[in-house]
Amino acid sequence: MKKFLNILLFFGCIVIINSCKKEVTEDNTMDFKFIGVIDTIVGLGETFSRTMKVYYLGGNIEEVTFTNSGVPNGVEISYSPSPIKPEIDFEQIIKVSSIADSGSYPITVIGTATGGKTYQKDFVLYVPAKVKYRPRITLLGNPSMNLVLNTSYVEPGYTANDAEDGVLTSQVQVTNPVNFNLVGNYNISYKVTDSDGLFDSIVRKVVVKNNLSILNNTYNCKTTDLQSGVVKNWISAISASDTLNNNFVIFKISDCFLANPVATYNPSKDSIFMSAQTFLCITPVDTLNHTFEGKGRMFISGTSVYIILIYTDTYVDPFSGNIIILNKKDEYSI
Repeated sequence: MKKFLNILLFFGCIVIINSCKKEVTEDNTMDFKFIGVIDTIVGLGETFSRTMKVYYLGGNIEEVTFTNSGVPNGVEISYSPSPIKPEIDFEQIIKVSSIADSGSYPITVIGTATGGKTYQKDFVLYVPAKVKYRPRITLLGNPSMNLVLNTSYVEPGYTANDAEDGVLTSQVQVTNPVNFNLVGNYNISYKVTDSDGLFDSIVRKVVVKNNLSILNNTYNCKTTDLQSGVVKNWISAISASDTLNNNFVIFKISDCFLANPVATYNPSKDSIFMSAQTFLCITPVDTLNHTFEGKGRMFISGTSVYIILIYTDTYVDPFSGNIIILNKKDEYSI
């Protein structure tokens, strides 16, 4: 009986040993883990690479292949080399196209060994939205210009550029209200819009001026009758013409109210010419048509102005019907 029990015990141990060997063989696939995955920001149109590593934890040494889940549109994640053996550095490469979906995305990296065991880690990929830059206009020349009356405006030029769209100079819209035949302050506006609907605008200031704008003032005037020698002192005003350069208006010549003749200045000779002009004017003795014609000189020094005008004052005597011609000299000074 004892011998029989020993035989049973022997065969039982053999079965147990064989059973244990079979279980070890089935569970000997590789255990592993990997590191190097952390939250990451990658911009549109950029490529990012980082180093990862697989650590061997037991079992048969096997190669590991990597896959990903949760990858957004326009993003590609690859590994080099692949597959990878334990204890060797490898690269995770994240490529984000210029038209990829932007936002924050949880991504799972899954490592699968040849024997079938897996290990996974999560990280967040943040793809910032496209930064939209406004275009920029740059004025060539001076942003503030003085333009001589009756002189054509010549555009100094401009450029327009956009970070995304490139050169946009040809798309600049220019609004130019400058009337070079009229004294005034004008704003030329420039505007450009990019493909994102963003725009830039800028203004160039243009001042149209008469060269004689310095004359605009009130003057002390002395009128001398060159025949009688009688002198009269009075106050007059002079204003540069708004429409003709180097022309100016005398408001009230001599002692004739409503007589506002226009005179032309020749800067090369400092000479003044006043063509024949007729006005229905009021004098201390009558209200008649008076015609004025003459010439003179102008002297400008800094803000000081001195004008001499010698002219004729012609009218018809209402009583005798005779033509009366008076020779006069006016002297204007500030």
